[in-house]
Amino acid sequence: MPQLEVAEGADTACELVGIGVGAHIAHRVPVRLLKRMVSALCMTIGLFIAWRALS
Repeated sequence: MPQLEVAEGADTACELVGIGVGAHIAHRVPVRLLKRMVSALCMTIGLFIAWRALS
């Protein structure tokens, strides 16, 4: 899989924006919905890792 070239510092800026967005969502969304979102994200990441390992 080809690697994307990213401008220096852009990855850190994206990470910081992601932290801000995640914190905003975590404080605005009801706990039940937040648990479902986290569960779906974990399952998606797990399936992606398994798919990459098997291919």
